[in-house]
This record gives sequence, structure tokens and C-alpha cells, in this order.
Amino acid sequence: MSKREICMIRKGGSLVPYGDVAWDAFDDVRTSKPVMVTVHQARNPDHHNKLWAIATKVADFDKDFLDAEDAIEWAKLHIPNMRRFRQRLDGTWIACTKSISFASMDQLAFGRFYDRCLYLWAEKIGTDPETLLEQAKDAA
Repeated sequence: MSKREICMIRKGGSLVPYGDVAWDAFDDVRTSKPVMVTVHQARNPDHHNKLWAIATKVADFDKDFLDAEDAIEWAKLHIPNMRRFRQRLDGTWIACTKSISFASMDQLAFGRFYDRCLYLWAEKIGTDPETLLEQAKDAA
């Protein structure tokens, strides 16, 4: 059997196909042997948009940031698993940040990234994450 993706939803302690197309694909799994399952939770676009709205407010408040993209890049550089270092041909090192695109990061990883951004931004501007969320609520 070749690899395939089937959209599933959790019901109690089990995963079940989500929708008619998923049920049809699931019916094609004709084995009583174990199968490997990789879980990838689809991203929530509203959660993604909320991060960008908060980043915009942070950039408006803290003039160290040019814009929301700059605030997000700054946060990525301060989160160890979001950066890696590469050596240039001249021997110097440069920090590169990872993508937060929908294809690069599932909802579980994005949720952790989002929470870490809130903490870092709040610390940078001298407040707490709850106050930052409250101040940015109208923007999200």
C-alpha cells in the first residue's frame, strides 16, 4: 500500500475519518496489520492572523521594530528552535530563521511559537503576556 493522507478527527480515544472523501480513502486500507500514522494538525488561519495583528501592535509601540514582520523575525531569533546558524564562504556565521508558513508548521508547533512570541514581546516592552493580549485585542 502506498502512502496516503486521510483527514481524521478525534472522537473520544480514537481517530475517525472526517468527511465522505476521508471515509472512502479509509475504506481502502485493507489490512489487519498495524499502519503508521503521522499526526499533523491543520493550522488555524484565525490564530495565524491574530499573531500578525499582535505583532503589528507591538511594532507600533516599540520603535525598535519597523513593522510586524520585523517583530516576528526578532522573536524567531530569540527562540532557539526557530533559528539556525550557517557559515558563509568567508568563514563568518549568519543566523537564519525558520518559516512559520502553513506548510512548514502545524497548529501544535504554531501554538507553542505564538505563546513564546507573546512572552518575548511582553518582556521586551515591559508588560506581561495577558496585558499585551488585552491591549492588542481590538487588532486581532
